[in-house]
Amino acid sequence: MPMTTPLADRYVERRWTSPDGLNLYARDYAPAEGPARLPVIAIHGLTRNSADFGVIAGLIAHSGRRVLAVDVRGRGRSDRAPDPMTYTPDVYAKDVVALMEQAGIEKAVFLGTSMGGLITLALTAIKPKAIAAAILNDVGPEVAAEGLARIAAYTRPAGRDRKLGRRDRLRPPDQ
Repeated sequence: MPMTTPLADRYVERRWTSPDGLNLYARDYAPAEGPARLPVIAIHGLTRNSADFGVIAGLIAHSGRRVLAVDVRGRGRSDRAPDPMTYTPDVYAKDVVALMEQAGIEKAVFLGTSMGGLITLALTAIKPKAIAAAILNDVGPEVAAEGLARIAAYTRPAGRDRKLGRRDRLRPPDQ
């Protein structure tokens, strides 16, 4: 069961338009009063969504930073793209750039978990001056083959596992 706090529920829903016209979603946590500080953009992992950042986003906002926790295309409350070839870190990164432009954010601190970390790394190639700092969780510049195999195992669609000869369902691993 996810941990919650009263701060986790203090956000407004934000919508923005991707470069290819999708309607995308983010939770927008307003900063506590005080001097203006750079905002934080939180980007979730492969099978996750913006709700993962509820507790930490609330705490960061309470400390004086605005937090935008995004649902990348095809996840959470964001639109699904009709073209499966647009589900790539560079396209996700361009979506984040569109969010920044539409929200009037020139520079931010990025918090990326797993795939969100890869999206943050892709942003360094697309718009390096937009990144004041990055916190990467569960990812690095190289992904081990064992890690990719684990991700493939729990993202495999429901159906017959040819190697194991049994039926599996799409579900994340026990954590």
